[in-house]
Amino acid sequence: MSEALTTALATLEQALNAALALDPKSGQRLARLEGRVVAMELSGTGLRICLRADDEGFLAVMGSFDGEADTSLRGAPMSMLRMATGASDTLFGGGVEIDGDVELGQRFQRIIQQVDIDWEEHISRIVGDVA
Repeated sequence: MSEALTTALATLEQALNAALALDPKSGQRLARLEGRVVAMELSGTGLRICLRADDEGFLAVMGSFDGEADTSLRGAPMSMLRMATGASDTLFGGGVEIDGDVELGQRFQRIIQQVDIDWEEHISRIVGDVA
């Protein structure tokens, strides 16, 4: 794996976990998936990203994984984005294919879609309540 890709994955991991930390419930939900691995293959890019939840509700973002992922999702980058944001009604809609543990894939999708960040609360810590 190239150094640029390693750096990009580390940056993505930090950003994802920082966003998830703003919603304590998502961490609790992810912790229930401890040790489970979801692989995402972005069609046409040759890129495969593996996500593994830990017991504290954080995600490890890996470019490779020794072993078989519990669930594999494949689709074009825009299809994967629609799935993650809820723009697609179902996991199978919008051109995303799934192999392995379908229920895990659906649970992972719901966790990502249910992230609820109270932006007003976090911004008020920086600029105060008046703003």
